Amino acid sequence: MSLILFLVGLIFNTSTVFINVSFADEQAQEYSLEQDRKELDKLREEIPTQVRAENDDLGFILRLFDDKTREPGKIRSQFNKTINRIRKKQTSKFKKERDLFKREEKKKRTEFIANAKKKRKEFLDRDPSSDSKKSFFEEERTDRKAFFSDEKEKRNDFESDYRARKRDFDDFLKSKRDLFNDRYRQFLKEKQELKKQKKAQAKARSKGHLTGIPSPLTPENQSYLKEFEEIPKKPALSLKPKEE
Repeated sequence: MSLILFLVGLIFNTSTVFINVSFADEQAQEYSLEQDRKELDKLREEIPTQVRAENDDLGFILRLFDDKTREPGKIRSQFNKTINRIRKKQTSKFKKERDLFKREEKKKRTEFIANAKKKRKEFLDRDPSSDSKKSFFEEERTDRKAFFSDEKEKRNDFESDYRARKRDFDDFLKSKRDLFNDRYRQFLKEKQELKKQKKAQAKARSKGHLTGIPSPLTPENQSYLKEFEEIPKKPALSLKPKEE
């Protein structure tokens, strides 16, 4: 199945941004694909990272339905638990990235303002001329404008990339949920069909129509029963006394 998905991925050349989160990462010990490990390792070396993760995710989802007697509600509960754990982990990662960016942004802004203040004080302490002051403050305004413009551009780039990666992550989870729901509906149909088969078997068994069930009569008694059933049927003889 891994090889098939790999070939399909190459044919369609999908451009989906890879999210470095895998269901298999969360359940690596409990849900591993049952394949020959040596051959699989050889194949995996040739499979792109994104396709490899998708195969592992598919293996995890399909493995949830291995036990045909398992309650559907428990399967969905386990899937939702895994989804929520992955979402919480990635949300925390996104938050840390944004907090780090804001801290760095604030640090650079504070340093810039402090350096500008220091340069201004050093300059004014030298009792410069009016022309020098005019030139200095024009240069200071230019530097300040360039700094904050550059910082704004960096902030916009970060926010744009941040929102795009969040959308990619949401799409990633949605694709896995869609895959699970498709398999879940199929699983419900399989359970319903299995239930019907068991009900039909129980009904046939209760009527003794299942083949292979031995008759409780001996061959001799079966012969007597057959002769009895072949006796011609005649009107019943009334034993009531005739009325005078």
